[in-house]
Formats: sequence, C-alpha cells, structure tokens
Amino acid sequence: MSMDFFFENIPVHCQDMGPTTGPVLLFIHGLGCDSSIWRLQLPYFANRYRVIAPDLPGFGRSGKAPEQAYSLAFFARVVNAAAERAGGGRPLLIGHSMGFAVLRQFLMLYPGKAYAVCNVDGFFFRNPAQAMAYAKWKGLSDLARCPTGDTAMRRKAAIEAFLDYSFYGKTPEAVRQEVRERLLAAD
Repeated sequence: MSMDFFFENIPVHCQDMGPTTGPVLLFIHGLGCDSSIWRLQLPYFANRYRVIAPDLPGFGRSGKAPEQAYSLAFFARVVNAAAERAGGGRPLLIGHSMGFAVLRQFLMLYPGKAYAVCNVDGFFFRNPAQAMAYAKWKGLSDLARCPTGDTAMRRKAAIEAFLDYSFYGKTPEAVRQEVRERLLAAD
C-alpha cells in the first residue's frame, strides 16, 4: 500500500504498511537508495507496527525538482510531512546512512516530535574537530585515488572510496553490489 503525497509541488512516493492504529516506525533511506532498500524490514515490522517509508525527492519513485536544493533540512521537512500524514503520534525514526543525517536534522527542526531513533550505519561526528580531520583526510584520499581531472572518473573513484569506507567485514557482497549499482546510477 502507498501513502503518496505532494510536498512543495513534488510528488513523494511513500510505502505504508501495517495497522493504521499502531505505533509508527518511519524508515529513512540513504544516499542513492530509496524505500525499496527496506524490502525485508517493512513486511516484518508491519505485523505489529505501522511502517512508513518515503522515497525522498530525487530518489526512487518520487519526483525530482532540479531547482530545489536537496539539503538535509529539506529532506527532514519531507520526513515530517510523511509523519504528519501517518498520524499515530510520535514516530520511531530509523535512518540508514544519509537517512541518519536526515533524522538528526529532523530532531533539530522538530524537537520532541520523535519517540526514539535508530541509527543504521549512519555517519556522524561527535565533535567539530573530528569533522575537520575527516575533511582533510577525505581530500587527500580522493586525490590519491583519482588524480586526473576527469569528472566521471573522479565521481566513480569517490563512490568506490565511499563504499570502501562505509562497509565493514560482515556486509554481504550482494548488499554491497546493490548499493554500488544504485550509487553509480544516481544522478
């Protein structure tokens, strides 16, 4: 079932499963993914909870708005719109990768609006010094991986570096390949 809606004139596809009166679990996908990345989790949790999983604008079956800056704040506002349409009180937010950054932005914009949060491989810094050290390391790493000026090659090298950094030893190869293909296909 879907709970599609418009947000600032952009069509947003949103999966909606489970009892309409149950507590709400709201799943937020990561970069290059869409709500289908949760295909195993949604039916499992829909037995007891209402599960909502939007495709953020620019991803999956949602519309694209080239003039819109796809910021974390923009995505957090989309998540809020999905939560409001679902009703059911304060949702438990589950964010994967970039979805966790969106979730954190949601918490800043809407304090007290979430019941709880779950981080699924989300990246965050505990303090500003970590962020500065990472930015310096990443710049050097990107240059070392692909010193050419070719934009497509640099993009592919950056995606591969991101994936190498993101996955850990227990990530199944099929999942790695699916995410790699999605990121390479994203515009």
